[in-house]
Order: sequence, then C-alpha cells, then structure tokens
Amino acid sequence: GGQMQHLAHALGVASEVEFTGAIPHTDMPAQYRWADMVVSTSLSEGQNRALTEAAMSGALVVSTPVGHMKDLGEAVAVLVKAGDPEDVAARIAAIVADPDGWRRRVAAGRAWAAAHDADWTGARIGEIIQGLCSTSAS
Repeated sequence: GGQMQHLAHALGVASEVEFTGAIPHTDMPAQYRWADMVVSTSLSEGQNRALTEAAMSGALVVSTPVGHMKDLGEAVAVLVKAGDPEDVAARIAAIVADPDGWRRRVAAGRAWAAAHDADWTGARIGEIIQGLCSTSAS
C-alpha cells in the first residue's frame, strides 16, 4: 500500500532504499550479491528459502519472528514486529549503528545456512518420514 515507501521518504532514507517488487527466482543471486540487508515482514513462514539464501550470501536478515527465524532468533537476524513499520525502521536504524552486531549476525546466519543446506534438509525430511513410518508400523 505504499506505507514503507512513505516511511522511507519521511525518514529521509528513500534515496538509500530500493523497493524492487517481485523478482524472478533466476535473478536472485545477483540481487543477493549487491544487497547489504534483506527484509521480510511475513506473518507466517516455515523455513523461508529466500532468507536462507540471503544469509548464505552474506546479507543481514531482518525478519518477523516466524518460521525458522523465530527459532534462530536475534543471534542470526534482526527480529521486527509484524505490521509495525515504525519498529522495522527503528530496528534497522539500530543495527546500522551497531556494526559489530551486524557482523555477528551475518556470520552466524551464514554459518547456519551453510550447515543447513539442501542436502541437510532432504536428509532431515527423510529421517522424519522414516520416524513416522516406524511409529505407524508399531
């Protein structure tokens, strides 16, 4: 609805922020390469692949506390309140002023993403299915 764009203007940061809209998946690696930060204000998620890809690419993750970001917490991401653009802006301003906190989160996010790649995810899903099959066979 344009609220974030209006807020960026009101805060005087509009020239520093790009609201891209939808981007084809094939173009995402290039986006992650130039991005310093990826912001996702979802109301509901599982393991958000875009945030995992962003973390692996070295971008700071800013997210609502949903899905795996809720589990990983502030050690890996900047968590913001859903539906509260002022909180999003304030938390982003705070992390910009905290370069050590920024670097720690980026390093932790990248380490988590590297350890939880597609192979790990597939193996974990297999383990869960095997466990369910064993339980139902009993």
